[in-house]
Amino acid sequence: MTLTVLLTMALRRAGLSTSTTGTYFSISRDYFNLGMADMASRTQWRWLRKKSSSLTLTAGQAKDSLASDVLYPLDFYDSTNNNPINPLPPSRVHDFDPDEDETGQVRFVSLTGIESSSTGYWEATWTPKPDATDRVYY
Repeated sequence: MTLTVLLTMALRRAGLSTSTTGTYFSISRDYFNLGMADMASRTQWRWLRKKSSSLTLTAGQAKDSLASDVLYPLDFYDSTNNNPINPLPPSRVHDFDPDEDETGQVRFVSLTGIESSSTGYWEATWTPKPDATDRVYY
């Protein structure tokens, strides 16, 4: 079912004009968009996930900034090694690498907040530090 069919059914049921060029159709589309935005903001819907951005990890570099179009990342995937990267809260990173000197294949990511510079991008910390150049999608 397309959005046009859905809106036409709703307008017909309400007894309003179903012309796709009419005012009622335009207003109903606006209300539909408001409803979708409200519903999408209530939880982390799985159907909203998409592989939208990628990042190249540099060997020995523990921190990176995510892309500017990222509102909040939900998943991380190491495409070089075909492994998911598990998100951890910053307080748990020390459980796996207390002195933060371990290197190897990245297993965890911690979103440490928004960059302190004026860009406002998310900052990610990788645990352990990558020992090779890897491609990560998020």
